[in-house]
Amino acid sequence: MRWPDDLKAQIAAESLEPGAIITDVARRHGCRPQQVHDWRRRAKSTNTFSPPR
Repeated sequence: MRWPDDLKAQIAAESLEPGAIITDVARRHGCRPQQVHDWRRRAKSTNTFSPPR
């Protein structure tokens, strides 16, 4: 499955919420934890989103 960029950013941001567990976030969205890690790295390096405060 090809994931739209806006959905990747949403999932990555969700994984940065306090108390979030990447495995659980990935499972909820039907993707692999490694994908979430990758999307987080890419989003941070391109400033696609701001981490939650």
